[in-house]
Amino acid sequence: MTARITEPEPGRRLVETGDAVTTVFSVTPQGSKSLVRFDTTLQASGLEGVMNRLLAGRLLAPLYEDELTRLERYAQNLVGVPA
Repeated sequence: MTARITEPEPGRRLVETGDAVTTVFSVTPQGSKSLVRFDTTLQASGLEGVMNRLLAGRLLAPLYEDELTRLERYAQNLVGVPA
């Protein structure tokens, strides 16, 4: 997949836009920590839309969980906080 990446709010929001899919990566500071969110919108109709509604969450959740774990590990190593 080819995607266009924009950063409408530098350091806070990254938007990845591809064919029929948009993912927004948001970072919200909360004291000494940050809340990170991935929000994906899949645009499809008909059978493809039904399949997306039924399966996309189940397929994306483990990928996002892994990505968040890696991001947390990286951030902790960056500031020297033990994992």
